[in-house]
Amino acid sequence: MEKGWPLKTIFKGLIDMNLETASQIYTQLSKKELLVDQGYQELWYQLLKSAVYYENIRAEWLLKDQKEKMESDHIRTMAHNAFIDSCNILARYCLSVKKTINPKGQI
Repeated sequence: MEKGWPLKTIFKGLIDMNLETASQIYTQLSKKELLVDQGYQELWYQLLKSAVYYENIRAEWLLKDQKEKMESDHIRTMAHNAFIDSCNILARYCLSVKKTINPKGQI
């Protein structure tokens, strides 16, 4: 098993990706056969929840002035870190149950 960032391993080295690749990975991660696994389902829900929370903060970020950004930067950073943690936890779980996601459509 490759050492380092779990997402790099589970996504077969894809870190920088475009929207199409991200969409393909999302499609693979949300397949019904994965969602029947209770552990996976809980981690998937947590990942989606943290992604939506972080996305909302990032959307509001564009509307803030410099002072507001400085005041809320720690919240944005914590939300970002929580999202990345959720990704890593799900990736580790997939590795532990021998599920690897490939954007070409195979699990």
